[in-house]
Amino acid sequence: MAAQGINWAKKRWPGYTVDGTDLNNKDALNEDTRLRRDHFLRVHGFDVVYADAQHLKGSVEEVQVGDLLGDWNTEKLQVVEILEAAQMLQQAEQNLAEQESNSRTRRKSQQVQA
Repeated sequence: MAAQGINWAKKRWPGYTVDGTDLNNKDALNEDTRLRRDHFLRVHGFDVVYADAQHLKGSVEEVQVGDLLGDWNTEKLQVVEILEAAQMLQQAEQNLAEQESNSRTRRKSQQVQA
């Protein structure tokens, strides 16, 4: 979705500037989360910079819309029809309901044994 939004903006306002902003340092507390966030921003053309060695005070520098990257990994992209997506969501919802039911059953069993 980000790539589609970037491509849409590039067609209409390539000369506009996206303001720089501070990044939420809550995301920097977990290194994996920080790395994923930074990777996402960088592959779309944003420059991520840090004011400290611990990588807690991060920010994104301003960039022109025309310089952003609206590409995506076509190997990981899959077109899904609406009905197929609805079936996938329904199956996921059923799986979650079953897991929740099993979890409740286990808790009740443990409470009875205690």
